[in-house]
Amino acid sequence: MLHWIKYLGLCFVVWVFGSTASFAQMNDYNVIEVCNKGDVLLEYAVFATKTDYWAGDRAEASAWYKIKPGKCENVNPGTYRGVSIGFYQKGRNGVYGNPVYNVRGADRRMDGRFETNVMCLPGNRRFEETGSLSSVRRKITPPCAEGFHELRMSFYIQPNDVFSKITLKPDKNDQMLPWPGEPVISQEQRLRDRSVSILDASCRDHYTLFDEDALQRLCTCPSRKIVENNQDVVYLIEFSISNGNGFNEAIKVVNRNDVERYAYSCLADSDQ
Repeated sequence: MLHWIKYLGLCFVVWVFGSTASFAQMNDYNVIEVCNKGDVLLEYAVFATKTDYWAGDRAEASAWYKIKPGKCENVNPGTYRGVSIGFYQKGRNGVYGNPVYNVRGADRRMDGRFETNVMCLPGNRRFEETGSLSSVRRKITPPCAEGFHELRMSFYIQPNDVFSKITLKPDKNDQMLPWPGEPVISQEQRLRDRSVSILDASCRDHYTLFDEDALQRLCTCPSRKIVENNQDVVYLIEFSISNGNGFNEAIKVVNRNDVERYAYSCLADSDQ
């Protein structure tokens, strides 16, 4: 009887350690490998998510990482259970762009709360945001903040029990949108640009010059400085112009010394 108890105990130990060895071969760290089989450098951004029943759903949005030609990288920045990935690369004539790669086997369309099909990112600078899923999603979801750009994501992938591996072959002739795209302009800046345009047009009415450089020095530059430094009276200037007054009459609400300083500064800058 004792012999059989020892035998069963030995079998149990072998089963436990055998199982442990087997589990060690599984994808415990949620590795997701992307391999670059092309001849151009790939740079990428990720939106990674996971469910946490204790701390709540978590997320990380970060950029930029590199995958050199002929290399593979784990694109999961932690042990997240799902990762949306977007890329940029150098295209024809050395112009950088944002391609979208359609990958067979990607888990699903990127329209759920754990994935995204677009991220707001600050050009090519390093970016990282971690926290609750809702707070991180607000940071990267359009409309983008001023100075941020929309990056289109390529696919969403969840790690399997075995190592997930995706192979891409980027080429400089791939179709891409320019990256970074047009920067987002705040409503406040749009209003200021509009005011500059109004003052600039009124100023140009007094000249018969066809030299754009001269008009920039005499009108556009001073108009911009007036708007930037005298926001408290810009509405009075615009009102005066809308009532038919000329530029010089309208800007009388600005201190004369300041106007002369702006004009001199614009002329001096153009001579450098």
